[in-house]
Amino acid sequence: MLQRLALSLLILFIHAPLAAAKPIVETDRWYAVFINGQQAGHTQELVTRDDEKKLIITKSNVKITIKRFKQNITLEIGSSFTETFDHKPVSATSRQLMGPSRTLQTLVFLDDGIQLISVQGKQQHARKLPKIKEEWMTPGAASAYATKQFEKGIKEYSYKIVDATVGAKVIETTVQIGERENIELLGKTVSAIRATERQSIMPQQELVTYIDDAGDALKMTVPMLPGMNMVMVLADKKFATGKVNPQELLVSTLVRPDRGIDQPRKLKRGVYELSVKGDVEPASEEEKPFGLVESSSQKIDWVNGRTARVTVDLDKANSTKEEAPGEEYSDASLMVNCNDPKIKELAKQSLKGLPEGISANRKAAMMRRFVARYIKAKDLSVAFATASDVARTKQGDCTEHAVLLAAMLRAEKIPSRTITGLVYVDQFVKQKNVFGYHMWTQAWLEDENGKGRWVDLDAAIPPMDATHIALAESAMSDEGGIMDMASASNVLGRLSIKVIEP
Repeated sequence: MLQRLALSLLILFIHAPLAAAKPIVETDRWYAVFINGQQAGHTQELVTRDDEKKLIITKSNVKITIKRFKQNITLEIGSSFTETFDHKPVSATSRQLMGPSRTLQTLVFLDDGIQLISVQGKQQHARKLPKIKEEWMTPGAASAYATKQFEKGIKEYSYKIVDATVGAKVIETTVQIGERENIELLGKTVSAIRATERQSIMPQQELVTYIDDAGDALKMTVPMLPGMNMVMVLADKKFATGKVNPQELLVSTLVRPDRGIDQPRKLKRGVYELSVKGDVEPASEEEKPFGLVESSSQKIDWVNGRTARVTVDLDKANSTKEEAPGEEYSDASLMVNCNDPKIKELAKQSLKGLPEGISANRKAAMMRRFVARYIKAKDLSVAFATASDVARTKQGDCTEHAVLLAAMLRAEKIPSRTITGLVYVDQFVKQKNVFGYHMWTQAWLEDENGKGRWVDLDAAIPPMDATHIALAESAMSDEGGIMDMASASNVLGRLSIKVIEP
């Protein structure tokens, strides 16, 4: 759910420029953010210009508080983009507070590529990325372009930008200008022009923006779950940063299947039918309405455009050939910094007393058990901490177990990835017999025939069982991270599950 919230927040402010923002004009706008009518936080959109250095700096900041059952959690995301007056990119920065400490990621645009610098606390690592081949615009250039389209009366147009919040990825936004409507704005009725936006990072999500005659955004709405919207409303700073009333979100994401499952933690084989509710037909035969991970333990058979049959078998390996993992599944990143001395220490500690030359399979099993014991405070109070954070706080839920184990595996030269999916529980947050969104780890290990395959390891809900349904996988790289989980987040609140077996 937190990943979905973060993605919704990204959509709310990565959409900039608005349908018709003015180019290179200094602005400082504040918006109050509401979730289902309850004030949850605020955003700030700031554009400044440095006449001496001839630079434009575009900033977006958001702070949201939500409730996970009884725990209040605050998320902060910010981004900035620096460009020259003639719209040449200089740098882009992303700041996030989704765990105990802040993380900072910077893209420095060079003539021959992009320098990616990631910082968390005292830890820093850098990578050189290739130059983006696809044409895109800086925020200032896109703003000027959008303004021209709006002034010409163009009803539909697209532009592409880069925002460090999702790494060195090109984001395409398609805007459709609609008709004039009367809207409510903090107790007042005002006339505004309706515009809709869709972004390539989550194409199924539609952002509705109401703008005034000058092209300034008055109100924006993005759906989070069926019947639940996030709304951003133009306000003064005092109102926008006022007292919040957090909305409970966790219970609404649980999926109740058509029947219960006996002794789920002992289940070795399960067959399920997953369907997306509503009109979500794919745009093409290749495109599916939601993601699923096919692996040696999980087989996918699509029934139709909205329904898939999933077979999870932990004893009989699926014949699907799995490709050997690339470097991103072994490299250090901000989320899984296997080069962190503390994580290396924990990896060695988990294997203490074992003989030299033990198999990677045995190492992975030992590390899974170690992480299950090591994280003492197993609660919902942490948003999404990095492995380095977890190594020091010993606190968190399934996501913290997953990233710490992934980092420890890489510290021992075992490729790893995280899986976002569903798991069945008899009881959770006072709800009985439900599937809840979950995260666990996979390690690239050899079977008895020496064939490499992804093996499931769940340190949060051991032992591994066949009620785990994998929706999305991620190397947790600095270039991917939270966006890898978009396909899993797309089905929140819209998924139904029918238990075929057992």
